[in-house]
Amino acid sequence: MTDQLRLPEQVAVVRVNTSFDRTRRNVPEYGKVRALQLDLYYVTPDELELSNSLGPYPAEEVARGVDALRSLQIPIVGYNLFNHGWRTLTRHADVSALIPHTIDVFHHLWWQLNGEALAAGNGKTTKSGDLKLVELLFQNIPDYRGEPTFPLPTQEIAVLWHRFVTLGTITAANQAVSIPSRSSAAQIIGAQPYYKDARSWALDVCTNFSTLGLKATGLTHPTWKRPSADREAIRNRYKPYLSQEQYEALAPHDSE
Repeated sequence: MTDQLRLPEQVAVVRVNTSFDRTRRNVPEYGKVRALQLDLYYVTPDELELSNSLGPYPAEEVARGVDALRSLQIPIVGYNLFNHGWRTLTRHADVSALIPHTIDVFHHLWWQLNGEALAAGNGKTTKSGDLKLVELLFQNIPDYRGEPTFPLPTQEIAVLWHRFVTLGTITAANQAVSIPSRSSAAQIIGAQPYYKDARSWALDVCTNFSTLGLKATGLTHPTWKRPSADREAIRNRYKPYLSQEQYEALAPHDSE
């Protein structure tokens, strides 16, 4: 499918290293970014070539890393950015400009494996834990032997993404996952955004919480099953990203 579209000449590959209080592990907004890994790669159908290593940016400098990403104006490849990395990073910096440029391999795989079942009302069939990056690397990269197979942390993500876009299929959760359509292919190579802007992403986060993407696929989530205090904290975090009407509509009710 991607052979019908032109690959980007260069991509930025990021890896967000985070830490969490054990009791708040499932709420990225409560976490902290320990470092932002950022490297640039030239892309051809046959190979990836490291062109520049801009990171890592330690915790106190992650805002500078976001500024660097913002200035590049090229596709940003990562793994679980929409529902984890970027959400954690909102504590340190404004990620608005990054959202339309983001290629999230995890996000794509999760929805390929679960979207149909959710649409049928059967619930998700694949747990997030089944899509751990290290498991995918073992399943897809023949010479992968665990860390440190690659000298740079971003290379693990870069190699996995490159394999996906050039072969059109990848093994995830022990099953083959293919790129299903031209639209999906355009998203996975960065020619078309998954979220057109940060507002649509923030609204997804606030309405669907950890089950990101439901609105984007025309699905609905019955309830946002988090304590009111968490919901209010999340809503306030994303206030700069939302319209006033959206922000007010997301207020927890007294009965919750």
